[in-house]
Amino acid sequence: MSDKDMIERDVIREEIPNVPLLICLFHVLRTFKREVTTEKLGISKDERILALELLQKMAYARTEDSYSEFYRELKDTNLESVISGMASSKENFDNSVCPESSNQPMKRRHTESGASSDNNSEQVKYKGNKKKRNSEVENNFVSHPEESMHSEADSEKTIFPLGTLIKKNISDWTAMDLSPFRMNFEKCANIEDVFFNGLSHFAMKKEWSPRILKLGFRSPEDKVKCECFQYAIDNIINIDCNNIEEIEFSDLSKIRHIIEDAHWIADYVGTSDVRDRICRELSSCLKIFIWQLLFVVGRQKNDILEGVSDGMFQELFVNFARIFSLNIVSSSSVPNYPLTVCGRGLVACPDAILCHPTDTGLEKICAVITVKQCNQDVDLARNLRDLQRTSYSQQFGSSLIGQHGGQFLCTLPFSVFGNDGMYGFIVQGTNVTLTSFKPDEGYYDNLCNGCLHNKVATVTHSRTYNILRKDDRKQLVQTFLDIGKLLKFVTDEG
Repeated sequence: MSDKDMIERDVIREEIPNVPLLICLFHVLRTFKREVTTEKLGISKDERILALELLQKMAYARTEDSYSEFYRELKDTNLESVISGMASSKENFDNSVCPESSNQPMKRRHTESGASSDNNSEQVKYKGNKKKRNSEVENNFVSHPEESMHSEADSEKTIFPLGTLIKKNISDWTAMDLSPFRMNFEKCANIEDVFFNGLSHFAMKKEWSPRILKLGFRSPEDKVKCECFQYAIDNIINIDCNNIEEIEFSDLSKIRHIIEDAHWIADYVGTSDVRDRICRELSSCLKIFIWQLLFVVGRQKNDILEGVSDGMFQELFVNFARIFSLNIVSSSSVPNYPLTVCGRGLVACPDAILCHPTDTGLEKICAVITVKQCNQDVDLARNLRDLQRTSYSQQFGSSLIGQHGGQFLCTLPFSVFGNDGMYGFIVQGTNVTLTSFKPDEGYYDNLCNGCLHNKVATVTHSRTYNILRKDDRKQLVQTFLDIGKLLKFVTDEG
């Protein structure tokens, strides 16, 4: 090795003090990805993502307790092929995948000083210009893994420490990519709790907060409107099943004819002018939703090769939301939303956004919508029946969590609530979940400056509601009407 090689090696060590360990961990994770495959272990794609996520957490664990906790989570998945494969190859992971440290004890990545514990006292110092790291490489690997607890020491570190790599495009993110952004996740019992808890947080700093919080007090017309929607959901769209495959095309055709001839309106409203007006406005939106559902069901039954795409489920949700007069911009009409953190550019393009127009022509976002079709390889019904015992990651999948969280970050400057947060929807086939993103005061400013200090953001999610199930649809009615009322209030206030 020449003097020049020695000098450049020391430059790298000075700029990235823990480079030997980072290289070692890179080899570990690369081995995991090579060995933990659907073919070798007989697992599904989503199970592979979950297993790799937990294995990566174990690789980056800072303490023995953290390692044990992540290992218990891995065992709780009951992925026996992954667990037994890891146990049988443990010695190989310990001794073979870390070529630079196979003959010495593994060094901890984090010390009190944040530097590697290299014992080489003689270092050649290079006096001159240091070479810049290739920025293109930064878009191809992941950052530190997600951790449930954040230490006080971590809060003073930059979001992206030297040597941390992050993907630029949010569409490539998984839950692991959210770890530098100090997000906590929690579940609420029902969708109304998520809505009003979020609203109390978003409106806290606004001058119109006393009035906006009165949205929970409903006028007589609000109550009549809710009754009309409940009736239509229960008696006109009388579908009650778990998935698209269970719907008969003939049943949808009957519903379409009932809506189009409008006899149901006269039978229901009687002499009430208010009910008549509400139901006639509602009828046109119901017809569009049923047309979309007819298209999706027809595609599922007649096109075996391609079936129903993510975009079809997205349009189905959009048309359902528009029943409640929600302003949704969808698909190709949604622009890219850039965000710069520590000089690094991130970009997100949500599947859809719930927004309201402004006099300046710039949209103000009330909610970001992230859509994913249910993976047929995963027993989703089992997961949904056991929501009380499943984790956030197991309920939605690592990719969906990463993309939804990243979209919150990039769209926050465009929120109708300022930097205080916004709502979100996660759509998995016909299953809908309301979320809220509630950052601490000052979170966004610190985020842009590159050091969050003690600021955190909380993502709250409701249980999952299936718009094909009658009871679930009825429970969505009031909250969707409240969201529409909120958008109208914000539009009127300007």
